[in-house]
Amino acid sequence: MRILARVGGSLLIFIGVLAIAVAIVTMKFIGKDNTIMMDPRTVSTAGPAVTTGKGLLSYYDTTLTVQVKAKDPKAKVWIGIAHQDDLSSYLADKSRAEIISYQYPDQIGINNYRGVDNDLVAPAQLDWWVASAKGTGSAQLSWPMRNAAYGAVIMNQNGSRKFSGDVGLGLQIKGVFETAELAGLGGLIGILLGIGVFIATRPRRRPTPDPTIGSTPADAGQTPGSSASAGSDPATDADPGPQPSASPTTARPPSTESDPAGGR
Repeated sequence: MRILARVGGSLLIFIGVLAIAVAIVTMKFIGKDNTIMMDPRTVSTAGPAVTTGKGLLSYYDTTLTVQVKAKDPKAKVWIGIAHQDDLSSYLADKSRAEIISYQYPDQIGINNYRGVDNDLVAPAQLDWWVASAKGTGSAQLSWPMRNAAYGAVIMNQNGSRKFSGDVGLGLQIKGVFETAELAGLGGLIGILLGIGVFIATRPRRRPTPDPTIGSTPADAGQTPGSSASAGSDPATDADPGPQPSASPTTARPPSTESDPAGGR
C-alpha cells in the first residue's frame, strides 16, 4: 500500500511540474491579450497589394491581428478587411503577393501572382471595407473573424504599385492566458500533494528502549553479564566488612566420678 501511494505521489509531482512548464511557455508567447503573434516575414510584390488567399481567414470566434512595417519608414500603408467577392473584383488581374498559409512561429506561404502592374484606386475611396487601419511606416489592425468568406489586403494608401514590408499575423484565442494560469496553479497544488504523500508514507523509526527504564539503581550499576537476585535488598547485599571471630570452645573430658549408688 505504501508503494502504491508513493507511485501516486510521484505521478502528482511529475504532472505538476509538466503543467507549470507548459503554463510558463504559454504565458510567455501568448501574453495577457491571448494573442499568438507570428514573427514578421518580409513580403514584396511588383504589384500594388499583398492579399490573403481564399479561405485563409476561415476561423470563427477568433480575432485576427495584422501588423505591417514598410521598408520605407515614410511610406503610407493601408490594411483593409473586405468580403472576398469585393476584393476579387477590386484586384482583378493585378499583380500581387498572396498569403496562402501561415504557421506559428514564422512560416508564411506566399504565392506571387503575376498580372498587370497597374495602380489601383486608392482604398479610402471605397465604402465596402468592414475594417481598416492606416499609418505612416507601419500599421496594425485587429478584427473579430466571421464565419464567412473574407480577405485582407495590405497596400499603399494611394494604391500605387510596388509594395514591400514586414508582415506579421496573429490569432487571439479567448481564455488561453487564464487557462495557462489555472494550469500553473493546479500544477503547484499537485506538487504539494505529491510531497505530502511522501511525507505521510515515509518509514517510521521504532524507538530504542532505554535499558535504565524499569530497573533498580543496583541494576543500573551492574556490568554486562551480571545479574542481581530477585527481591534482594541493596542494604543486605552490600559487603558486611570484617567480622569478629568466635572464641574457641574448650572440650571437657568425660567425667570419671562414679555413681554413689552404683558403687556400693
